[in-house]
Amino acid sequence: MKKIILSILITLSVFKLFAQDQKAVTESGKKVILHSNGNWEYIKENNCSNFSLAGYNAAKQRIARGGDFNFYFNKAWQYVRTYGENNYDAIANFEQAIIMYPTNGGTYSDLGNCYRGGFKCYEKAEFYYTKAIENGFAKGFVYYNRAICKYELNKIDEMRADLEMSKKFGWNNDYYKLSYK
Repeated sequence: MKKIILSILITLSVFKLFAQDQKAVTESGKKVILHSNGNWEYIKENNCSNFSLAGYNAAKQRIARGGDFNFYFNKAWQYVRTYGENNYDAIANFEQAIIMYPTNGGTYSDLGNCYRGGFKCYEKAEFYYTKAIENGFAKGFVYYNRAICKYELNKIDEMRADLEMSKKFGWNNDYYKLSYK
């Protein structure tokens, strides 16, 4: 019995000795994990910390029933124009519009704008920009907006590819100065 306990203690001690990862912050403010094997990786932070699930769920409860695509799409834009992109009712109505017309790529792009610009939810926004492109809404500004998300998620090579695609589709504005990053 003593040998088993001693063996377990030695195993745990060795494991703890070799498995000590260190956390650090880069000069640009990104958090990384420095692994004991010499490798490192960025820590995915909750880039959506100002998104309230309670606010979102409440907006979903307020959705009017029985409308068509145009009703929900126009309602969503009414909320965006009145309150801005950080509006849960806009998101809920864009989502309802997508349910009514799931192959309309422009609606995915608009939803991505709410998540990116309004709530800084870059992973969700990236997903919706990708859906927009997959559904035929391959516009320069969509690639550029997705590039912003990829930059924020530290996917630099993918960001550069989207930046090039945005230029290919005629988008020449670089408000975020991504071409310098």
